[in-house]
Amino acid sequence: MPMPVFIPGEAIFFLYSMLYGAAFFCVYDILRCVRRVFVHNVFWIAAEDLAFWMAAGILLFLMVFEKNSGTYRSCFFFGISTGLLLWYFLFDHLVLKGLTWILNLLRRMVHKILYFLSKPASFLGRRCCWTFRFLKRKQKKMVKFFGNRLKKYVRIVKISSKK
Repeated sequence: MPMPVFIPGEAIFFLYSMLYGAAFFCVYDILRCVRRVFVHNVFWIAAEDLAFWMAAGILLFLMVFEKNSGTYRSCFFFGISTGLLLWYFLFDHLVLKGLTWILNLLRRMVHKILYFLSKPASFLGRRCCWTFRFLKRKQKKMVKFFGNRLKKYVRIVKISSKK
């Protein structure tokens, strides 16, 4: 007995749904890794989640519209759920651990490079601060010296103007 034509189409649609579910969870894992390495506050986490799920919803709608003429079927929801669960149980831990390690390594490398590049600026900043502190101390002494001399001349002028 020949198989109806729509059954292989449904199977392909189910596989596409599984692929989309796994891809969404993979992208969300990447987002979770970035959050682990670069700590965010609650506002930015909520904004990232909102943007991710809006993009996921739009892409799912486009996939259903393109592959199944806009008709939602139970195999679509089951396929996405199966793809999410397969990704979670097979790859989630590996991707989170590996990508977090790689991002931490990159962050440390960038930090060391920036630290190395900032050394000359730090040195110049310390030298400038030392020079300005030196000049400030000298300025205080000079103001005190010339202020005392000026007071002496003011006293002389006052005394001579009284006569």
